[in-house]
Amino acid sequence: MLEGRRDAIPCPRDVLFALQRLPCTLGALVDNLPSPSAYEWMAASAGLMVLIGAGVVLSGEDSCRAQFLDHGFGFVEPHIAMIQDVRRTQLFMEAIRRTVAPGDVVADLGTGSGVLAIAAALAGARRVYALERSGIAEVAARMFEKNGIAERVTLIRDSSSSLSLPERAQVLVAELIGTDPLCERILEYTADAVERLLVPHPRLIPSALRIFVRAVELPDTVTQRHIVEKPLAARWADLYGFDFSALEEATAGISAYFTVATPVAAQWATLTDATKLVDIDLARCPALPLQVSTAAVVTTPGVMNGLTVFWEIDLAPDIRFSNDPQLCDANCCWGTAVWLLAERPRVREGQTIRLNFRYAASRSSANATLERSEACRA
Repeated sequence: MLEGRRDAIPCPRDVLFALQRLPCTLGALVDNLPSPSAYEWMAASAGLMVLIGAGVVLSGEDSCRAQFLDHGFGFVEPHIAMIQDVRRTQLFMEAIRRTVAPGDVVADLGTGSGVLAIAAALAGARRVYALERSGIAEVAARMFEKNGIAERVTLIRDSSSSLSLPERAQVLVAELIGTDPLCERILEYTADAVERLLVPHPRLIPSALRIFVRAVELPDTVTQRHIVEKPLAARWADLYGFDFSALEEATAGISAYFTVATPVAAQWATLTDATKLVDIDLARCPALPLQVSTAAVVTTPGVMNGLTVFWEIDLAPDIRFSNDPQLCDANCCWGTAVWLLAERPRVREGQTIRLNFRYAASRSSANATLERSEACRA
């Protein structure tokens, strides 16, 4: 906490760590953020923006400031997208209405703009502990006041892993699922909450998470943003009059991770059915690192150059939500996680492939290979 004569500014530890590097450029300050996950990095960068707005940190790097204003959970735009995803928001709210009993204590991790905390209070919760590290917490506070539930909601501007609650909660709301399903550390935060912040046998929203994968054939318009293959190198040579084979060699055999909007991924040729990688009971999160492997059968021939990874969550006994690109509507606020494969074999219908997924330290990786016997026959 940075305190002045008139007010105090909530300041996460990661921001204080970075401030020790002053004086330096804002860009260098950001580089010194030690936050291990994408969510925590964005929360810490949002904290820096609060300090800039208060005049504690001064910088002329307007372009870097604009980058912060456009991205990250600390600002309004991503929360607008989540609320505009009507199916997502209504299903979470319905699950809360069915799960929260009058008099319950609820912990809402990553409350954001406070929508789900409001839903819990309106469902009859005696007390809601709404946790939010980023600058959007200021909006959440006003949301609680304007909706008449501020007396029953305690807003905590910190991470759940850094504190203890005054009492244990019966219900945990943790909308900490990313496009890459585990990158917001839902497993780590939920396991910690179950151990330290909740009563025995708590009710969780979501209560289960399943991760799926499909092998796909990515179109050239997608792969050419990440790798240079022979046809593209030849096209450039024709256009510009010199040799691009060095770029072709530099990108040969590399893999890449990126995300796309779900309607885009829905148009790609799928080579396998959706294959379940793992089914996680969030009340009993698995030990990390998480490493799983399973087999899938090719249903459509093609060039296997990519994998799409998506998920399904249980919000209540009969309420589920998925970001499967084949099922999502156009307003889905989540995208599709895509891995461009280092090896890109042509596969035939009926062949068996091995699908591998690993998660550790806020990072996921996925790959696929032909089973050895299939590779010999290819």
